[in-house]
Order: sequence, then C-alpha cells, then structure tokens
Amino acid sequence: MSDRIIEGRPKLPAPEERPALPAPEGYQEGMAGEQDEARPWWRRQMVWLALAILLVLALLAAFCSSGGGEEEEGGGGPPVASVSATEAQQQVWTQELTAIGTLEAIQGVKVTTEVEGLVTAIAFRNGSTASAGETLVRLDTTTERAEQAALIAQRDRARLAYERALRLIERGAIAEAEVEEAKAEWQDLVAQVRQVGTVIEKKRIDAPFSGQLGIRQVSLGEYISPGTPIVTLQQIAPIYVNFELPENTFPRIRPGLEVELTAGAFARRTFSGRITAINPEISQESRSVTVQATVSNRDRALRPGMFADVTVNLPGQRTVVLVPTTAITRNAYGDIVYVVDRLTPQEIREQQQQAQQQQEEEGGGFLSRLFGGGGGDSKSGGGSEGGASGGDPGEGGGEGGGAQGQQQAPKQLIARSVFVEVGETRGLYTEITKGIRPGMRVVTAGQLKLDDKAPIRIVERDALEGAEREPDRP
Repeated sequence: MSDRIIEGRPKLPAPEERPALPAPEGYQEGMAGEQDEARPWWRRQMVWLALAILLVLALLAAFCSSGGGEEEEGGGGPPVASVSATEAQQQVWTQELTAIGTLEAIQGVKVTTEVEGLVTAIAFRNGSTASAGETLVRLDTTTERAEQAALIAQRDRARLAYERALRLIERGAIAEAEVEEAKAEWQDLVAQVRQVGTVIEKKRIDAPFSGQLGIRQVSLGEYISPGTPIVTLQQIAPIYVNFELPENTFPRIRPGLEVELTAGAFARRTFSGRITAINPEISQESRSVTVQATVSNRDRALRPGMFADVTVNLPGQRTVVLVPTTAITRNAYGDIVYVVDRLTPQEIREQQQQAQQQQEEEGGGFLSRLFGGGGGDSKSGGGSEGGASGGDPGEGGGEGGGAQGQQQAPKQLIARSVFVEVGETRGLYTEITKGIRPGMRVVTAGQLKLDDKAPIRIVERDALEGAEREPDRP
C-alpha cells in the first residue's frame, strides 16, 4: 500500500490494471459498421451536407444566369431605353410675326367729382352699360340752391335799378357814372347766379362717354371730396391691343395688316383685328417699336388689362421642316435632336469587341464560367445585336441569321444625337432650319436617359397626345 502513495496522495493505477466498463446489452463486436450501412441514405449526414452545397450552388448559378440575361438583352452594353418617336414633317407656313400684347380700352376713366358734397342718389347698377351724358350720381345741392335763389332776387333788383338809371339819364336827372355803376352791379349779380348754377350742375355726375360700368365705390349718405373715385367706365367695343416688335421688323409692318390674338381666358378662341397705328419712335431701351391694333370685340369678351398672344400675318409663304418641340434638347453646346437609326456592321463589331473586352476585364465570374452562363461567345459576343453570324438585318442578315436575326433586329435601333438650328415655334411644333430632313424619325419623349448611339425601344405612344400649348408669359 505504501508503494501506491506518492507524496501523501494515492497513485493512479496503470492502464492495464484499470477495470473495463461493461458493454451495453445486446452489443457485439463488429456491429457498428453493420448498423451504419443499414441506416437509410436520407438519414446520413454526408448526404444532407452534399445536398445543401448543391442547393447553394444552384441558387448562385440562377442569380448569375439572370444577370447574364440582362446583359444579353442589352448586348453587353447600356440598357435598352423605351422612347416615343415620330417623323419630321414638311409644311407650308405663311409669313408671320409673333409678339406679346396687352389689351387696352378705347376710352377708360375712373368717374369722380370736382366738388365736395353728400351723396343723395346713385342712378346706376354695378356692371351695367351707361350712355354718354347719363346721370350716375347726385350730390346734395340744397345750400347752393338757396344761395342761388337769394342771388337771383338781388340780380333782378339790380336790373330794375339799372333800367331806372337809363330813364333818368335821358332826362338829365343823374350823372352817367351812376348809370355805369348800376350796370356793373347788375352784371356782377348775373355772374354770381351763373357760378352757383355751375356748382349745382357739377353736383350731378354724368357719364362722359358710352361704355361698361364697374363696381361703385361710394354709398348713399357718404361725404366725398374732389377726386374721390366713384366707379370705373370703360369703352371696350372695339378694344385696342398694344404690342412690341423688334426694330428689324419695322420695314415689314404697316397699318391695315391683319392680326390674330388669343387671350389667356379664351385659349381655344382666336380674335381678329387690324393694325391701326405704329409708333414712329423706336425705344432706346428695348430697340423695339410699339404697334397698336384694333379688335372689334362685339361680344365684349376681351377686357382691358388682359394678356394677349398676338400674331401679325405678313404676305408670302415658305416651306419648313417641323418637329415636336418636345423633341428638342437644349444644353450648353446647342440644340440637340435624337434621330432613330440602326447600327452599322462596323458599329456592331465594335460593340461586340467592347462587350467581350469588358467581360474579360471583369473575369466573367467563377460561378458563371462554372455553369457556362457568362463566358460563352454565343451570348456575350453581341448575339443580342443580331450576332456576327446573323449579320445586320438591314445589310442582308435576314438570310444568314434566320428567325433569330429577325427577332434581334428591333434591338439594333439606336438614338443618334444631331445638332440642329432652330427657327420659329408655332403651337406644339418648332421649325428646324438645319440638321433634320423630312421623314426622319425623331425621339419625342425619353431623351433624358439617352446618350449618343444608345440602344432604344420605340413605344407606340404619341408624346403630344392631349398636349396643349401654354403661351409664354412676359
């Protein structure tokens, strides 16, 4: 027992001296391998681990193949943009000048009074029509009439005194100076009666001309002073429209030329008139000439102060090329119009080379190459643009490419940027003086996402459907 104690602690038994544990009931040597083989395959851990790995690889392959499909649709380049397009038109336009005008009444005043007084009667209705000389407002005249009656009595007495002096001077009973004094007194009283009568007349406020009345600004019993506005009066049938034209148009305009105008309140209606006056002086500030036209305005639809879009019709015609105004893109370098075109065989080869080079630089992706979805020449080599084997449908590629080449043909549409020179704008269309020919298809909507030679897909939708011209405000 002492040999098993080391430094006061029991010594562990040797391995060969340790007792073996009892085996479980029914266990025999060699049965472990047999039980593992007898277990079903779907309950084995290695099988489930392999299935999980295959599932992850399949999901990654599907993701890579979907990304590759997008590249195939775009030909390995930029995405295809959906745009609207229409053809450039050729039309014959009459010569005309356009300007911004303002409507002005033939006659227009704010009716007021010259004398002070109390309003005793208002003889008009708001917004009614008044004739020249029609009484509009009456002021209190009781004081003036009493004063006038007293002066009339003094005037009559002075006239009798003057007549008596004339009879006496014939007899030599009075001096001639007394006769002249009696005459002067009588004439003075006559003038005073007339003066008071004028004040009474001024307290009856009449319409100075025929026209349209506005809204009254006084009330019964109100005391008004000289200059107080009572109501506006406008003669609007006919009516003037004043507008300005550049000085270089001065030799081309003359009185009698026909004008057409539209007002903001009547966007779908056109009014006609003629030029009646041209200012002989050119403005030094704006270098423009002021022109005045007269419009009949029989129904009194136009009112003073309205904005007017004026068109002066000049003799002569010209042929123009038109595109929708929405087709023009303006930037710091000029005006651009995107024209619908097709890729040339040389451009197709260049795009294929660029796409292949880009895929080589990016490596194509391990999983794409593993599953054959990203590195194949048949997909990434420009097959979306018709393919080298199919050729350009516009260059005889229909025979070599077969049905695939015909299906790929719409994807070869591109938008080419063309710098243009813009002329006159009428309504929803703008004249193109240089850069566009009649019949060329131009992009009318979707230009913001386009670059030069960008692939496009044309949507059968009119960009101008339901559009209306909005006049330029001054």
